[in-house]
Amino acid sequence: MLGVIVVLLVVGIVVFVQKILPPVNAANDYLDDLRDQDYEAAFERLCEAEQNDSSPRTLEGIVETQPVLEDLDEFDVDAFNVDLDGDSAQVDVDLDPDNFSNRNSVFVLELVKEDGDWRPCGEIAGFQAG
Repeated sequence: MLGVIVVLLVVGIVVFVQKILPPVNAANDYLDDLRDQDYEAAFERLCEAEQNDSSPRTLEGIVETQPVLEDLDEFDVDAFNVDLDGDSAQVDVDLDPDNFSNRNSVFVLELVKEDGDWRPCGEIAGFQAG
């Protein structure tokens, strides 16, 4: 019985590291760039479709019109709430983890896998509209 539990634990860890962790890491890297106002680096992380339709300056303008992004100091990417579907993923991100008011600060960051890399690819700076 212990052997079965160990095997299941190892399989779970492997799945987490190979499937879940890459989009979570991509989300963290992208949000680090936005927090640091490094729009060139953040733009380079976006999917091809987003890069074809905008520029680093456009990304900066979008961030400046979204108060929760413009004032981004801390964030929390939820590694336990990742929805994978082939080469697309949705990751829940709390953009204000110290928020104790009733304001919802959890948003969905959409990512796609292009050429082996996970890239933000949503309607508003990588995020789902809505």
